[in-house]
Amino acid sequence: MNPCRGLAVVFALACVNANGQEPAQRLAARALGDTPLVSDLSELCDGIGGRPTGSAACNRAVEWAAKKFREAGADSVKTESFSVPHLWLPGSAEAQAIAPEKFDIRIAAAPFSPSTTGTIEAPLVDAGEAKSEELAKIAASLKGAILLVRSQEMKTFDDLFAEYVRNGSLLDAAKKYQPAAILLESTRPRGLLYRHPVTFDSSLAPAPMAVISRENAERLGRLAQHQQVKVRLSLQNRTGGEYESKNVIAEIRGREKPNEVVLIGAHLDSWDLGTGAEDNGVNAAMVIDALRGFKQLGLKPRRTIR
Repeated sequence: MNPCRGLAVVFALACVNANGQEPAQRLAARALGDTPLVSDLSELCDGIGGRPTGSAACNRAVEWAAKKFREAGADSVKTESFSVPHLWLPGSAEAQAIAPEKFDIRIAAAPFSPSTTGTIEAPLVDAGEAKSEELAKIAASLKGAILLVRSQEMKTFDDLFAEYVRNGSLLDAAKKYQPAAILLESTRPRGLLYRHPVTFDSSLAPAPMAVISRENAERLGRLAQHQQVKVRLSLQNRTGGEYESKNVIAEIRGREKPNEVVLIGAHLDSWDLGTGAEDNGVNAAMVIDALRGFKQLGLKPRRTIR
């Protein structure tokens, strides 16, 4: 994610004294020892939780980070406003198969999906992986339908961003074929949903889009091989225009070259299906703890660390 992207401060191993290696070794030893990093991470992720940009939770995270930097002994701490062109926050998301079988579908709205107009009901069309040749074969059935888009299960690091790679072609297909909505099969098994943006400029997608569990997608696909499947869907998201968010900026002033700046940072926001621990709370907590390490060890870097 990018906005709220801000905690910035620390590891410049150009911080030296007579023995150039000693500060680095001391910092490393401290970092690997007993520090408040885990308790900081718990405060952020357990106490504040998921924090999409523009949400009240993200605003609380900004206040928390500024407070933590001050407590860590930063020479200066400030927040810096920046503009985000469009607001998108998740609201309610519900889906059910209603024919020929009835069951609930595990679902989460895809970021920057528009809302549905109330609750919609439409036939389901299995679009495979929504490659252009697949869609061309079933073009006559796509307008006004709910498309089921299949995916490969994520098994390696190389698979991590598969959803992002296909976004462009999916958006083009939505504009061309005008489906009522698009359901994206999760790349994660066992009911896990991964919320990922479907546009990269904060504009709304041309059709409502949501991620559904892999198991639900497979069941829908099997049913659709032999019968007409019908789905009921409601996505009610909060959208809006330009708004202000904030970075949190802390500094350790350089002792010799204060106008030369070393930057280090981590994005503070996260999606909200979990608590944002791996993406990116742990790194935000590490940035704060690195500043704390400099101060606790009495290290004074040559250059400003921001």
